[in-house]
Amino acid sequence: MRAPMPLPQTQRYSCQSCVTAQARWILGLSHATGRAAVREADELTGRKEGRPVSAAFSVPSFLAAGCEVIRYGKPDIDLDRLRRDGLPYFREYYADEWQDGEDDAFWTPRRLAAYAARAARELSALTTARAQYPELLAEAARAFTIGDADRLLADGCVIMTTYVPEGAAPDECHATLLHGRETDRFGEIYNAYNPGRGYSGIMFFRRDQFARMLRPYAYAIRRSPAVIRSPRLPAAAA
Repeated sequence: MRAPMPLPQTQRYSCQSCVTAQARWILGLSHATGRAAVREADELTGRKEGRPVSAAFSVPSFLAAGCEVIRYGKPDIDLDRLRRDGLPYFREYYADEWQDGEDDAFWTPRRLAAYAARAARELSALTTARAQYPELLAEAARAFTIGDADRLLADGCVIMTTYVPEGAAPDECHATLLHGRETDRFGEIYNAYNPGRGYSGIMFFRRDQFARMLRPYAYAIRRSPAVIRSPRLPAAAA
């Protein structure tokens, strides 16, 4: 795999396109750099200027390039129940992450409607990818753990995930790419790319720091489809 390229975020809401571009560069799927790499990723994900996209819209481009992808996270949300039952179902679906009081106040009917529309688009993209690439797209249907990160990075994967900074709003998260792990005299380090951090976006997390901020959703991507161990049966790595 290549070393990451310096790639700062220069457009609002382009963080996922930046992460996609960086992953394609590291995996050797693209030779584009800088803004050209982000424009290429925008075309692949369908992102329009001034609008965000989620990692789900990046997945088809990696599958089409012959990569194997593992999706970590909850089973698909039931959009019919969300539209019918609203906040009670939403609270039930996110019960393991729900912050009483804060989340109840934050998720107004308007925000729930916007979430449902976004989730419908993501589900449509994933449904198409599942139908087109069933041999390449695996789904763990469970939370992504720091133990999974250790194993997948050792297997040569890059991992698109998100983290939530301390004090952030309930729906605020930062698209991040994990691409390596090493150890120094202070302990374990995750090599990462976050387009909003500094000039290059290249950064690292200490293991305990990242464990505190880790969200349960991730996509692990490997260029060669031969070695990723299936996540369908094993329990979560500790």
